[in-house]
Amino acid sequence: MLKMIICDDDKIFCSNLENLVIEVCKERYLKYEISMFYEIDKLKRYLNDNNDIDLIFLDIEVKNKLGYELGNYIRDVLNLQKISIVYISNHSSYALSLFKTRPIDFLVKPIKKVDLSNVLDQYFKLDKEKRDFFKFKNKITNATTPHKTIAKNKVTIIPLSPKNNP
Repeated sequence: MLKMIICDDDKIFCSNLENLVIEVCKERYLKYEISMFYEIDKLKRYLNDNNDIDLIFLDIEVKNKLGYELGNYIRDVLNLQKISIVYISNHSSYALSLFKTRPIDFLVKPIKKVDLSNVLDQYFKLDKEKRDFFKFKNKITNATTPHKTIAKNKVTIIPLSPKNNP
């Protein structure tokens, strides 16, 4: 399930982008969930409690607030590195100020279907790379190792039984 958020103060644009996202997802037989926000503060409060989002389409200017400031909040305060951000705007001049938040793309309105398809391709490519790691936790730290390393070294992972698992 691909969980997405669209945040823009233009409700007509949000609806049009939602329809475009639905169309592309259906063509790819993707299960999806889309939530829409028209104010950055409401999205910020939502993200404080809900961090299982995969992809956010975030307008640069939402009711006189800057979307990339929310991007900074997502990355630096909430420390949510796994959420992919795609900035959207009527103006391409903001592009350089956005790199600190590591967006996967920047789309200029109106958004074309081919551009949205390319963004989803990029998202899935990055997501696959993220998922190609085995995550584990020991008493000291959380760690990851590439699946390739496990297979190459023929490491056997033995799950703990529930009574031995702390």
